Amino acid sequence: MKIITNIILLLIINYSFGQTIVPIEDRKTTTEVEGNTYYYKDVNGEFNKFLGDWKYQNNATNPTKIVEISFFKREMDRVGTGGYEDEIFARIKYTENDIIIYNTFPVLQPALNTRDWNIFGGYFTDPTNTNKLKLGYYSEPGLGGTTGQLELNYSNLGNEEQLHWKVFTWRDTNEEGSFKMPYEMTLVKQ
Repeated sequence: MKIITNIILLLIINYSFGQTIVPIEDRKTTTEVEGNTYYYKDVNGEFNKFLGDWKYQNNATNPTKIVEISFFKREMDRVGTGGYEDEIFARIKYTENDIIIYNTFPVLQPALNTRDWNIFGGYFTDPTNTNKLKLGYYSEPGLGGTTGQLELNYSNLGNEEQLHWKVFTWRDTNEEGSFKMPYEMTLVKQ
């Protein structure tokens, strides 16, 4: 009898902690069922092309403006109160005329809580186009509650991988307190 009770208890625990794994590219097209736990996982490695070190420098217009970005993935990050997802995070260093304008490399470490990051998340609006990724873009240091959305478009032109970076905000871009980072640029994989 004790063995049967233990088996039933084990099945109940296993069922209550079970989760449905959904490919991350299907995140925005999945209809969730109330009471189920979902894990939006990068099972097909779709995030991989966005990860790593990237650099922006336009030698033709402003060779002294340099943006260096490192994207990395954290797996099974808790989302809200009932689910998980793999997410992309970014650390950034932005310099102009050798003066650091913005640098999160020494501050942000991969183990920090999600809310400590200003660029994080990652979802595909169209599961058939995994070269276009959207992330949350939140307040840079000292800018209060400025928020927006970052869209990354990946392309591979021969031997050069590129990310087209475009920020959309809910504030006028000329308004005082808008982001310090460029709103649009093309990054090259390092």
